[in-house]
Amino acid sequence: REHLRDGLHGRVVPRGDEAAYLNAAEALAADVARWPTMGRAARAAVLPLEPAQVARNLAGVLSGLATGRAA
Repeated sequence: REHLRDGLHGRVVPRGDEAAYLNAAEALAADVARWPTMGRAARAAVLPLEPAQVARNLAGVLSGLATGRAA
């Protein structure tokens, strides 16, 4: 999450807002010209990440979801 920047790598929408999610997904799908730029920006954002740390972070998020804690 902390690596995603709204409008640069994708879109950020409020948690649980299905309408906002669908609107953002439709807008991204229609904006074909931005796909290459967003793809390059997303790749550059994740290249420095360490896979083991990403896995630990994901495990923490999933554990929080399973126990009902906010992620």
